[in-house]
Amino acid sequence: MRPCCNGVIFGNVKLQSGDVASRLRSLGLPVKSQTFKQPCAAWQNCRCAIYADRPAHCRKFECLLLRDVAAKTLSPDEALKIIRRAQRKVAVVRKLLKALGSTDEGQDLRWQYRHHLAKLVESGPFCDEQASLYSRLTLEFHSLDQLLHRSFYQD
Repeated sequence: MRPCCNGVIFGNVKLQSGDVASRLRSLGLPVKSQTFKQPCAAWQNCRCAIYADRPAHCRKFECLLLRDVAAKTLSPDEALKIIRRAQRKVAVVRKLLKALGSTDEGQDLRWQYRHHLAKLVESGPFCDEQASLYSRLTLEFHSLDQLLHRSFYQD
């Protein structure tokens, strides 16, 4: 699962020069105000359904991990270990969100985290189980976020 398409790295993608919003809408991307939300509607069965016509941002994006492998400062095996670690962390965060009652799986992961924690805080005092899950979710999300910044985000 590509974290650049599944809503783990990005919450939305801004169209770039040369992208035609109406064309992308006709391909199934829900473009609004020159952006479209992640997870990407074109990401289907672990592949991009509009690959040949994907937006410029998608064409140009290379995560830091890919750059390091291309520059031979990181081996493909080491990169795969980092990807697997990120996938495990995403799975833990999603499991904790679900355990706390989140049902917003169609939103990007950062939005889910922030939105659900705001709902929890608004709802009043936590029971011990909720407090434990909330604490663990906060730590796990922070750990994932740090890994994403170190290995995937571009400057």
